[in-house]
Amino acid sequence: MKVEQLRPEHFDGLRLQGPQAYLSADRELAADLIALGPAFVGLVDDRPVAAAGVHGACHYWPQPMAWALLTEEAVCQHRRAFARHVREFLAGWRSPIDTTIDPRCPVHARWAAWLGFERVGAFPLVRPEDGATVDLWSRGRGH
Repeated sequence: MKVEQLRPEHFDGLRLQGPQAYLSADRELAADLIALGPAFVGLVDDRPVAAAGVHGACHYWPQPMAWALLTEEAVCQHRRAFARHVREFLAGWRSPIDTTIDPRCPVHARWAAWLGFERVGAFPLVRPEDGATVDLWSRGRGH
């Protein structure tokens, strides 16, 4: 897997895995994520299969928030390679960072724990597409 800076065209035709399929991964979303902070894409044979990054504090959360968007191919065939790249990136991050995890996806929780995140509790967000809530995980807060 090759990793490079995310560009809006990387989201052309990107089909996200089941738990993230409700998201519209398009050029507009990619441009927003790029503008908010460091953003990277994982490429296999020059095809985007995963993207990740961190957006800074914003109107709904006071500190940086990590995010990742994965295709089924990334989850099934390249998750270890992608996770290593994300782990290396996070090793250089020196301030506390949060992420959200769908509690219905234990694989995502295991991945977050492997990356050094710890579950904090419920996140005050309800997903509009299905009314589900998410869990807040944090790295570097020293709980």
